[in-house]
Amino acid sequence: MPIIGHLAEAGIVIFDAFREGNIAPATQNFEFIQACEARLPKGHRMAHVRLDSAGYQADIVNYCENTGKTFAIGGRLDAPTQQAIAGIPESDWKRYADCAVAETLHSMNETRKAFRLIVVKYKRQAELFDDAPRYHVIVSNCVESTTDTLIWYR
Repeated sequence: MPIIGHLAEAGIVIFDAFREGNIAPATQNFEFIQACEARLPKGHRMAHVRLDSAGYQADIVNYCENTGKTFAIGGRLDAPTQQAIAGIPESDWKRYADCAVAETLHSMNETRKAFRLIVVKYKRQAELFDDAPRYHVIVSNCVESTTDTLIWYR
């Protein structure tokens, strides 16, 4: 499974690695971010981090906060996250393209600060599945609007 770090502004790959499967050890993702930073041209710094759910780790969130990086990271639908989603009032959901979005505050046991939990709710096809919605979550410290953060993440 490839993991690629790129400098979006220049359209170039600055580091890549291959790993077994989708889930890497926590240290591998953290070390990958540091390896990308080490390969940046002199005078440049990493200001933003965008990762899939393999990067949903307290160490990475804390590192981004400690070093002033904005982040948008795919989250996991674990029990605390599902509980947070259940607590979102129906009036908070806003239509967006083919889904609805809402957000709340959330944290992990080891994070030093709470972060935004952006929740994307999709309808399932009733004739093939039940009527329960499908969710995708993104954790972020971006200050932009929910939709702008979602667009950047996607």
